[in-house]
Amino acid sequence: MEKKLFDFEAYEQLIAKMAAAAKAGDSDAELDLDAFEKAMASFHEYVSAVGMSEAQIRMAQARLDGAALRDAVAESDAMRHVHHEAAIANAAMLNRMAAAYGVGPIFLGDTAERLEVAAFCMEVTDELFRQRRI
Repeated sequence: MEKKLFDFEAYEQLIAKMAAAAKAGDSDAELDLDAFEKAMASFHEYVSAVGMSEAQIRMAQARLDGAALRDAVAESDAMRHVHHEAAIANAAMLNRMAAAYGVGPIFLGDTAERLEVAAFCMEVTDELFRQRRI
């Protein structure tokens, strides 16, 4: 069994606590909600970046060779790396935010483990897709 990395219950608790504070007039909570939303978006953007990168690399391999292929692969890898770094920073930020609101961690892994953060991003995307309300 794979290690669970996304605590959906903590995710929902954090949203509820921030929303309650915002409704009570806490302007910092409004800012926290905005930051939370952007952080969550970064996890989905990383998953998308991986998918796009893999497709771009395959297309480049079919069309290019030599230096042009190396450049295309390097550019695609660089974009994936940027999104991965953002996801790492945002996973750590969400856990700090959760602690500040008295909620357990949302990311249950170690941000120093890049593969755990990558798996977390996929788990977030999968779980939120499963939990969608439509």
